[in-house]
Amino acid sequence: LALCDLARVPSDIFDNISVSELYTYMVNYSSAAGSFNLYESLDEMLYMMEIKRGLNMDAFNWTSMHHLTSLQRLYIFSSNLVRIGPQFSTMPSNLTHLMIQGGDLEVIEDGAFSGLQLRDVEVSYTKLTTLSRKIFPPGADNLRVLSFRNNKLRHLPDDMFTNMPNLNLLDLSANELVALSDNVLKPVLQNMRLVDISRNRFHCGCEVLWMISFFQSTAAGGRFRHSDEVTCSSPPELLNTKVASLTAAGLRCSTKD
Repeated sequence: LALCDLARVPSDIFDNISVSELYTYMVNYSSAAGSFNLYESLDEMLYMMEIKRGLNMDAFNWTSMHHLTSLQRLYIFSSNLVRIGPQFSTMPSNLTHLMIQGGDLEVIEDGAFSGLQLRDVEVSYTKLTTLSRKIFPPGADNLRVLSFRNNKLRHLPDDMFTNMPNLNLLDLSANELVALSDNVLKPVLQNMRLVDISRNRFHCGCEVLWMISFFQSTAAGGRFRHSDEVTCSSPPELLNTKVASLTAAGLRCSTKD
């Protein structure tokens, strides 16, 4: 479906055709706001949907996709979706893979993914500046892969990755993080296979000692992808210095505790 104003896909449009994948391009969703079963002709068939350059997506009624009981993968590229609210949580319970890449996304509200059992989530190249643990369910047991790379994240709450026992890949690279407490990663680091925190804007004071320790550890250091690209943005005298090359003595930090 391309270059159209979409209000509803008629129930007979795909008669006698098995459609497992649906690709849309520059579809205007402003007329679909009142639809409660937008894709009724695909209720039990559709496995994957790709939305590219979607228009007026903030008017999209996510509840209208609840009937797509076979939908497992949703990809949204370069669309003008600014906000994802709790209504997104009414998506089909079988949805396991979600990718939102590019576009105008600025906010993911609390509860947005709380009713879903997502396994693989990527939100990248957006205008996202903050995140809350409450966007996910209290126990995100199914979550394996989480990527928030190439956004504008400036801060993460200490509880961001709590109750995610099976998370093994985390990508926070290319954001605007100035600080990252070890408390943020502590709940998941033991089971983590790969972590990427490179290309952020870290202030290199005593708060990066935990990074130095992990990067220099043979056992833990291998989990940090591109650790040589984790560099200091401040103070000025340490600009572009690799965090792994720093020492507690050089930073004039006490290591007693």
